[in-house]
Amino acid sequence: MDSLDRLLRDDLNRLLDRIVASSIEGGRITAAGPDDGLRNLMDSAEAHLAEMRFRLLQDYERWRQAMDECESLWALSRLRTGDTTVSEEPAEVPRAA
Repeated sequence: MDSLDRLLRDDLNRLLDRIVASSIEGGRITAAGPDDGLRNLMDSAEAHLAEMRFRLLQDYERWRQAMDECESLWALSRLRTGDTTVSEEPAEVPRAA
């Protein structure tokens, strides 16, 4: 999960950089607070962003588990057929026509 988490953190850092850059006018930081309606929209957008990050990380964990399961089943298949050798080079997979 580290690679996805790192990617999401990088995306979030770029977003924060853009927000800070847009808040700087002529070398000074503008700190005017948003009105209540805009603040509510901002809170909603930030909550949605956090929810989506959480879902992506959950889905990625399930993806990794599915890959592990697939690998385990292929290993079991090799054991059942008596093929316990591991090739250094993966066999070329024929392309569908």
